[in-house]
Amino acid sequence: MKYKSRKLEIKTHNASDGFLVLSEVFYPGWKALIDGAEAEIYRTDYALRGIAVPSGEHKIEFLYQPASFKWGAAISGLGVMLLFVIAIFGRRQIDSEA
Repeated sequence: MKYKSRKLEIKTHNASDGFLVLSEVFYPGWKALIDGAEAEIYRTDYALRGIAVPSGEHKIEFLYQPASFKWGAAISGLGVMLLFVIAIFGRRQIDSEA
């Protein structure tokens, strides 16, 4: 098992289908992958995260990718581009007045 602040990797080996429950709080923004394929995360025991795991050996990953982070990055990128545009056109206007 590998655990980082935004990523959790677990390797499983089970003889039959099972259900993995993590003792971590269910929170929006988490994405689950089983062998690279997206899987649904279930709210388990009211507050925890759970995922259905098929039989066999699998690599399970939980990734924290909240939509708010993606929106924030997009808005920040647009802001930086706007600053460049303002700087370029502002400089051209100053050069043309001189």
